Amino acid sequence: MQPLMGRFLHACGDTQGVFLPDTWQLETMNPLTYRSIGQVDPYRMFAVTGGWHIEDPYECVIGHASSCSKHPTTVHSCEWTLLKDDNYVYSDIVFKHSTWDTSTDSPVQMELLGNDFFMHHKVTKPIWFVNPEDGTIIHSGSKRQRDCDEPGKRYCSECRKCFSSNNWTTHMTTCHPTFAKAQDSLTDLVMNALST
Repeated sequence: MQPLMGRFLHACGDTQGVFLPDTWQLETMNPLTYRSIGQVDPYRMFAVTGGWHIEDPYECVIGHASSCSKHPTTVHSCEWTLLKDDNYVYSDIVFKHSTWDTSTDSPVQMELLGNDFFMHHKVTKPIWFVNPEDGTIIHSGSKRQRDCDEPGKRYCSECRKCFSSNNWTTHMTTCHPTFAKAQDSLTDLVMNALST
């Protein structure tokens, strides 16, 4: 059974008065591309070198995120800019998965979840996913689950392997200590710029 997680996204946040469709559907996996739902002529969102673009139906780039994020849901809110009156302005938007339903029978592919998802998000509900290393189905919970006798793991896109969910924070602070600090600094910098 194909999971719905990762196939539909919702845009949330302040668009600075710029029209941005709120519902997006997976168009292609390679390259990862989403298209808007509800417009006669859909908008498209896709990865480019150094970030993500959102194009209107006329192929004009109306949104850009300068980011190393591997999925729209892992782009930090302060990294998005939207085209307003011929200038790009920072916007406090984020893209979120429309559903969190996964199971052993319906795991999500890491490419659809976002290979760097666990590095950007704190997860409180276990997510069943396909391990990119070997194709096995595992969960992200720190405790054993009803369908699995082992504690979960989380995928690190920098190391390209899974680590125990119980040791995830330790892994991040010892192996990628500047990652979290850089994310916090970026948020503070842009939030201060938006408030002036």
